[in-house]
Amino acid sequence: MFVIFVSDNKILEGLTAYSHVIQIGDPTLRVKCQPVKPDMIKGNTIQKLIQHMKSMLSKYDAVGLSANQIGVPIRLFVIEVKKKMMMFFAIKFIT
Repeated sequence: MFVIFVSDNKILEGLTAYSHVIQIGDPTLRVKCQPVKPDMIKGNTIQKLIQHMKSMLSKYDAVGLSANQIGVPIRLFVIEVKKKMMMFFAIKFIT
């Protein structure tokens, strides 16, 4: 998957989103992430990235994931709280 995005009037292209989550200590996690302009969120490229990130949530049975965890240095994250997770929190913290 190739990601193209604009940040501060610079076009960055050719970044490939990983199909795995990088681990703590990876220097990629120390790269300053660039903001995503609001008008770009509905664009095809960012939407494809969001779909990829959602598939990664399922693959790793995760609650959240940021773009930089898959090698894309932009300020974007996805979260998904499934019913089984809601039940866990309800039982753990309400009782």
